[in-house]
Amino acid sequence: MKFIALNQYYYYNDLISDLSKLKIAYPDKISSRFIGNTVSNRAIFMIQIGKGKKGIILTGGVHGRESINPVVLMAMMEYYAMCLEDEMEAELFEKKTGIQLNAFLEEYTIYMIPLLNPDGYMIALQGFELIHNQELRNKAEAQGVPFEEWKANANSIDINRNFPSKNYVPKFEGDKAGSELETMALMRVFEEIESEAYIDYHSRGNEIYYYRKQMTDQYNEKALKIARNLQKTTGYSIVKPDLEIETGDTGGNTVHYYSEVYKKPAITIETVPELAKFPLALKYQRIIYSQILYTPFYLNL
Repeated sequence: MKFIALNQYYYYNDLISDLSKLKIAYPDKISSRFIGNTVSNRAIFMIQIGKGKKGIILTGGVHGRESINPVVLMAMMEYYAMCLEDEMEAELFEKKTGIQLNAFLEEYTIYMIPLLNPDGYMIALQGFELIHNQELRNKAEAQGVPFEEWKANANSIDINRNFPSKNYVPKFEGDKAGSELETMALMRVFEEIESEAYIDYHSRGNEIYYYRKQMTDQYNEKALKIARNLQKTTGYSIVKPDLEIETGDTGGNTVHYYSEVYKKPAITIETVPELAKFPLALKYQRIIYSQILYTPFYLNL
């Protein structure tokens, strides 16, 4: 029985409920742990599948308005667990990927954080009243951004510009890298897990970012090979090196920090078309699921 349906509005409480259902349905396959809280006291969870010593870390929901990826990542995790228990599903998986999933998950463990920024996510779905602190709510509303387009957390900080990488740039007086609870939670995960690669799922563009200017040619050559593998399963385009950071933008991204500190591949996958409008249409959930379902298995590490 599948618990996670696509083409639906998917709220924070739905994710927490589905996480409990998955753990009950697949107690020997799926586990989870609390990795941090937000300023509005929403818990951040990481889900785990596999027994291998080599970790692959996946994140979604870093930007609030990117509402498609969290539910898709949850549905992906459910599918992997189903394949481990259903021989027919496992055969279909192997036919599609060339990978025997049971064997893969003996060598690797997938660590998935489907929603790193639950405060921002709920703001983008339902409005600024989802910020519990009145002062923070006033600050967010003063930004003049429609709630459907909100990228930041409840502190009005863009988490994906908050990591202490070499290209981090303060955005305002008092701005400090690594200041946010969500940022700190992911940094702890990076430190605690022996990982081989990291994928951060964002929206928009149907693109794959692999190049890291601060890294060596050898690093980027390996990352390009991974990007080409991911292109095969997603159909997405590969972003050219000189477009790693858009003109006028700054660094401090999740992938910058991970690549510089751990010297391992850090890939950004941008789902949904570039011209998709916020709030993102529910129709994209099934489309994106079909495009990125196998991405953790195309890294060829």
